[in-house]
Amino acid sequence: MTEEKEKELDKRVEDLRAVRRLLAEGNEIPLVHPWAFFAWAFLVGAGAVAHYALYVRTGIEVKTALVWIWLPVLIAASLAEAVSWAIRISKESLPLLNRRVGSAILAAIASVIVLTVVIIHLALVAITPGLAILLGSLPLVFYAQICYAPLFIETFAGIAVGLLFEFAGARGPASFLVAGLAVAVLYAVSGGHAHLIERRRRG
Repeated sequence: MTEEKEKELDKRVEDLRAVRRLLAEGNEIPLVHPWAFFAWAFLVGAGAVAHYALYVRTGIEVKTALVWIWLPVLIAASLAEAVSWAIRISKESLPLLNRRVGSAILAAIASVIVLTVVIIHLALVAITPGLAILLGSLPLVFYAQICYAPLFIETFAGIAVGLLFEFAGARGPASFLVAGLAVAVLYAVSGGHAHLIERRRRG
C-alpha cells in the first residue's frame, strides 16, 4: 500500500470515528466554542450601555446608533463567531458537509440575512424592547437544534422574557437598556451552559 493510500485510509477512519462519536452524543455537533457566546454577550451588553449613555447625553438618533454602535457590534461578534467555527473545524473532524448539518447551516445563514433586514427596518419604524429580546433569542434556536439541545431552556426563557416585556408595554430608553442587558445575560448563560455540557461530554 502506498503512503498516499495509507493517509487516505487514515483520514477515512478518523472521519468514521468522528461520526460515531457524534452519533453517540445524540447527533449534536458542537460547531462553536462556548466563548463565542460570551463574546456576543459582552459586545451586546457594551452596545446597549453605549447606546443608552449616548442617548442620554446627546440624544443620538436611531439611524446614527445603527451605523456607529450596532453595526460594529454585529460585525465584531460575527467575526468572533466565525473564528470560533474555524478553530473548531480545524481541530476536530466535523462532518459539516452532510445533508443535515449543511441544510441547517444554510438555513441559519438565510435566517440571519432576513433577520438583519427585519431588525434594521423595525429599528427605524417600530422596534420595542420586547421585540428586541425576541429577535435576540432566535439565533439560539439554531445552536439548540444542532449543537446543544439543552439550550432550548435559554431559548424559551428569552422568548418568555420578550413576551413579558411586550405584554407589559415596556417602552423608553431605560427599557431598551434593560432589554439589551437581558439579551447579553441570555447569551452569557447560554455560553456557561454550553461549557458545562462540553465538560460532561469529556468526562
